[in-house]
Amino acid sequence: MMFFFVIAVTQYYWINRPGSIARDGLAYNSFKKLGESLSRIPPDYTICISLEQNPMVEYYAGRNILRAPDPVSAKTLLNELGIQKAVWISQKDYHLEKIQIIR
Repeated sequence: MMFFFVIAVTQYYWINRPGSIARDGLAYNSFKKLGESLSRIPPDYTICISLEQNPMVEYYAGRNILRAPDPVSAKTLLNELGIQKAVWISQKDYHLEKIQIIR
């Protein structure tokens, strides 16, 4: 039982390292900061971004996000879906770089 306890605690601290940086090198609040930045975009605009599936960003943004590899692909997808208002989000390591309206 003691062996299991030691292994479980070791695994927990390996996955959830103490400090401001997670084991993947990002700050723990990266998802929250990006999501809160996206939440400031007017709700009638669809958000398009090149980002892997990340429910935490969507949670903090308070809305769904349309994923596309680039703005050109996003525009094609928006035309297929009949969406008129949208923005392309440029981000790097979950830090918002630029918001661009897709026309």
